[in-house]
Amino acid sequence: MKRMISFYVTKTKGTTVIEIYKPNNTNRNESKS
Repeated sequence: MKRMISFYVTKTKGTTVIEIYKPNNTNRNESKS
């Protein structure tokens, strides 16, 4: 799973990182706002 996180981090460059770091949060839209 670490690999996936790294991939997402590199792709979003710190945009959706919060969502990936908090997989327990089902409210992804809220974090995006």
